[in-house]
Amino acid sequence: MGDKWQIHRRTFLRGVGAAMALPMLDAMVPSLASVTSAAAANAAGMPKRMAFIYVPNGVTLPAGMLVRRAHLRPSCPRGLKDSSSPLVQLELSVELLLRRYGITSASVSTIIEIADSDGKTAIKYGSTLLRYNEDEIKKIKEMASFTGGLKRLDGVNLEFTREAELNPACAQIVDFGGFLVKERFENPIVSLVADRLLRLGEIISPSDPRFVQPDEKIRLPYRFWGETGRIWEYEASEAELLTRIRDNPKILAFNLARAFREKRLTGSDVRDKIEEYLNTSTGFARKA
Repeated sequence: MGDKWQIHRRTFLRGVGAAMALPMLDAMVPSLASVTSAAAANAAGMPKRMAFIYVPNGVTLPAGMLVRRAHLRPSCPRGLKDSSSPLVQLELSVELLLRRYGITSASVSTIIEIADSDGKTAIKYGSTLLRYNEDEIKKIKEMASFTGGLKRLDGVNLEFTREAELNPACAQIVDFGGFLVKERFENPIVSLVADRLLRLGEIISPSDPRFVQPDEKIRLPYRFWGETGRIWEYEASEAELLTRIRDNPKILAFNLARAFREKRLTGSDVRDKIEEYLNTSTGFARKA
């Protein structure tokens, strides 16, 4: 094997557009050494991992790491499918299934709001106020069955791996960061698509027979997983409330990270707290 495939550390850094400290990668050493080190790693049974560190919109939050396997996203541009895509029905079916457990993929960033005030119509996508001409506003009102006042639509925000395009029955979901638990669902559900105004795809209203509420027999307990603003002795800070962090799992996670950073808790303490939370809120006991 030649050396043409090898990459330089600086080449890698230019490609990702970020400054970071890199470990010695296999692709930075001669071919023979790379093969030898890879074989040694496999012999030692070292697991393969890929890690991503996510800072939403530049917001400074307690450090954390999301670890998940490498995957391919669906082929649709910018992650948004057309209204004719089979992923539309798949998304809606999975969202309705999740809602039986009190879970939704709709978050503050995908809620669409239409409001009439003082003879004017305001339209928001997430927290962004959008501008449309009169004809477009009329069309949006028709599509959303808007009759005045205030109306919010829950935009489905599920992200599948590419397998979903080839075989929907084998669909896998990635990126669980945006999932919330609700006590009850009030807003219509809308599939977000690329080829329609305001991304308005198929809408399922509360009057639709397909619209579901959480099943009390199987739903996640709201006091642990919901948006009460407090879990055990922990509460959301003012900074977290400003960034709309009100759901209890995040409140717990941020407080544990803060306590660990300030050396008020050890790593073992944090693990014990997380296990206690999971055992209490799900009823699942950790296997010995």
